[in-house]
Amino acid sequence: MLVEKMADSLYKFTLSLNEFTVSLGVCIGEDGILLVDTGWAQTAEEVDKSIRELDDGIVKLIVITHHHGDHIGGRVVLGSGAILIAHQKASAELAGKFYGLDALPGQELPAITIDSELALRFNGQDIQVIPAPGHTNSDLVVYFSNLGVAFLGDLVLLDTFPPLDLSRGGNAEQYIASIGNLIALFPDDVK
Repeated sequence: MLVEKMADSLYKFTLSLNEFTVSLGVCIGEDGILLVDTGWAQTAEEVDKSIRELDDGIVKLIVITHHHGDHIGGRVVLGSGAILIAHQKASAELAGKFYGLDALPGQELPAITIDSELALRFNGQDIQVIPAPGHTNSDLVVYFSNLGVAFLGDLVLLDTFPPLDLSRGGNAEQYIASIGNLIALFPDDVK
């Protein structure tokens, strides 16, 4: 795992499992810990250990950028008692309900679901949670506006065009519109 300090109180954790990579956001401060995604279930203990090396606070909020396993798998280990925030279209899948199957036991639903922008103030940071569908129908972007840092989930991947998950609402036209909206919103020096 690579831990990179993005700004005061804000870190990016980059995890690898097999040939796949995922990045998480970790905001630490007096209000507690806010996570942007949780990684896989298999990496949750390692993520927890790295968080504890930075701070011994409690994970209070988890924002899920979308409902793929590499972004939600560690939420049970990392977020016991935390408030989950996700797009309203992600709720069924976050409950473990896939296709015609019933929800899995022990899966927590998001306490807050959104379908339009949500503004938060946490650890002294202004945070915008912005719906940006395209990769799936439930993509969210988490923008720490006063720090100039955005976490994009799988909307932008290094050196490759992100796959559109058509089985979970991915859509090329929505993707193009979402990227255009984000380019217009973010300053040129956003990280």
